[in-house]
Amino acid sequence: MLGRVVRVLAVLLSLVVLSTTASAHTSGEIREKLTDTRDRLAEAERGLGAVKEQVGTAEQQLATADQQLLSLEAQLREQEAQLAAARAAYAEAQARTDAATRELQAVTDRLARTQQELSDRERRFDDRVASAYKYGNVGIASALVGAEDVSDFVNTMYYVRSVMKSDRGMIDDVTETARQVAADRAAADRLRDELTAEEVEAGRLKADVEAATEAKRQLAEMVANERAQRATLVQQLESTQADYEALVDGLEAESAKLTEELKRSEYVGRKPGKGGLLWPTAGQRTSGYGFRTHPIYGGRRMHTGIDISGGTGQPIVAAAKGKVVSAGWRGGYGLTVVIDHGGGLHTLYAHQSQLAVRDGDVVGQGQKVGEVGSTGNSTGPHLHFEVRVNGAPRDPMDWY
Repeated sequence: MLGRVVRVLAVLLSLVVLSTTASAHTSGEIREKLTDTRDRLAEAERGLGAVKEQVGTAEQQLATADQQLLSLEAQLREQEAQLAAARAAYAEAQARTDAATRELQAVTDRLARTQQELSDRERRFDDRVASAYKYGNVGIASALVGAEDVSDFVNTMYYVRSVMKSDRGMIDDVTETARQVAADRAAADRLRDELTAEEVEAGRLKADVEAATEAKRQLAEMVANERAQRATLVQQLESTQADYEALVDGLEAESAKLTEELKRSEYVGRKPGKGGLLWPTAGQRTSGYGFRTHPIYGGRRMHTGIDISGGTGQPIVAAAKGKVVSAGWRGGYGLTVVIDHGGGLHTLYAHQSQLAVRDGDVVGQGQKVGEVGSTGNSTGPHLHFEVRVNGAPRDPMDWY
C-alpha cells in the first residue's frame, strides 16, 4: 500500500512541476488547467486522508506493541524472581540432599558395624547355647552340691547367678542390636526416598521456570521486532503524509492562482471586470501598482501601473471604447497607446512592439490596439498598463 501511495505521490508531484512551468494564454487553457489542478488536488487530498488513516492505524498498533512489551517485561521480571526463588530452593534442596547423603553414609556405616556386632553376638550366643545344650544344667547343680561349706556354696551360687545374668544380657544385647539394625535399614531407605524426591522436585522446578523464561524471552524479542517494524512504518507514513501535505498546499496555491488568472483572462475580449474594463492582454500580473525597486535604475520608485506577462507579438486590446489620443513613442514607455474613455478616464498601453491604431482613431472595447513588446525602458516582453483619472494614476486592479 505504501509503495502505491509513494508512486501516486511522485506522479502528482511531477504534474505540479510541469504545471508550474507552463503558461496559459487563453481562458480556455486556463480553465482546463484549473480543472486538472482541482482534480489532482482532490486526488492528493484523498491520498492524504488515506495516509493519515494508515498513520493512525500504525500508531495504534505501535501503542499496542508498547503495551505488550510492558506486560511482557513485567512477566519477565516476575519470572526471573520465580527463577531466583527456584534456584534458591534448588540450592536448599541440594544442601538437604548433601546432608541426607552424609547421614545416609553414616547410617550405612553404623548399619555395617551393627550388623558385624550382631553377627559377633549371635556367634557368641550360639556358642553359649551349644555349651549349655552339651552340658545341660547338671554342671551347675553339681557345682552347688559339691560345695564344701556354706561360704563355698554362697560363692558358687553367686557365680551361677552371674553366668545366668550374663546369658540373659547377651540375649537382650542380641535382640536390641537386631532391632537397631532394622531401624537403621528403615532410616536408610527413607533417606534414599527423600533424596530422590528432593532431586526430582528441584530439577522439575528449575526446568519449568527456565522453559517459561525462555518462552517469554522469545515472545518479547518477537514483539520488540514487530514494534521496530511498526515504528519504521510510522516514520515512512509520516514522511509520506508530510509530502502529501506539501503537495496539497502547492496545489491549493496553484488552484487559487489559476482561479485569479482565469478571472483576469476572461476579461480579454469577453467581459469586463467590476469596473467595466477588459483585461488588456492574455497574461498574468507580474508587478503591481505602487512603490517598488526599479528593475533598471534601482532605488525605490513609484510604479504608476501594472505589468502583465506576454510574449512578443501577443495582441493588446482596448480596455473600453474610446478615442486614441496618443499612438507612438513616449520615451521610457517605448511604443505607447493612450485612449480617452470620457469622464476623465484614460488608459495607457506601453512597451509595444507594434502599434495597430493611430492618433484620433475611435476604438471599441476589445479592439486590438497593438502587440506586446519590449520597447523603451524594459527588461523583457510585457505590457505596462495604466489607468488614469483626470491625469492622476490609479491602481488598475480597482477596476477588476
